[in-house]
Amino acid sequence: MIPHALKPLLVAVIAALLLSISAAQSLAGVPGTWTQVTGPQDNTTEVGLARTGDGTLHVLWAAKSGLGGTVNHSAISANAKTLSGPNAVYSYKDALNNRLSLLAVPGGLRAFFAGLVGSEAEPLQGRLATATSADGTAWAVQPDSASNNTTSKSSVYAGAGTAAATRLDGSFATAWGDAGSGYHFGLASTDPDTDYAGSACCVYAPGIGVDSVSGETVLAWQFLQATNGTAYQTIWPARGGITQPPGANNAGTSTRTAIT
Repeated sequence: MIPHALKPLLVAVIAALLLSISAAQSLAGVPGTWTQVTGPQDNTTEVGLARTGDGTLHVLWAAKSGLGGTVNHSAISANAKTLSGPNAVYSYKDALNNRLSLLAVPGGLRAFFAGLVGSEAEPLQGRLATATSADGTAWAVQPDSASNNTTSKSSVYAGAGTAAATRLDGSFATAWGDAGSGYHFGLASTDPDTDYAGSACCVYAPGIGVDSVSGETVLAWQFLQATNGTAYQTIWPARGGITQPPGANNAGTSTRTAIT
């Protein structure tokens, strides 16, 4: 039995421990209820999702604030009972693309995001930026970008969707939608961007798939023209023709095109 004189002290210690835990993580709702992971979002949001080897589901999401906002990370435990975060990845002053990509990579996570910092002299201004983290808690923003912005029609910060994939050699392929649809190999801004849709209108929600044996890299996307639909194109080892899957007309959605 706990002595009566020690009960107030014990209650205070327990309360302090619970407060320290809740600052970093919270318990998910009971079965039958939903637990909100992100802050308020609009209907163009695309979160980045990646599951690491320990079963944790990592979520990359945008928290808008005025013209800009912050790229955030949250994590859902393997048993779906605990939500941790948010952890800030990077903040933008003048614009934030709320369509983000996240990959599980050797050693942790790699995030891809874009926005306007507020200075044209900033190396990441308008480009597809990237950051790495061991577990999603602390992030290191890389000094260079995964886009060039010279051959695309507009900056990635305005792109209607982003996509990223790890290739067999460990390098990366990235893509973004209009205005200025393009794709990029590598993590250097000196590498070129390539336009993948030509004069086609309203290209959005790209996705990238990599064949686990041959390494063939395929880019898929959705479009709005006379009809809305889905198309795909091999972009490595050689660029192929643009193809529509059977029944792909009038089959577009507003979410990232899934291709594996």
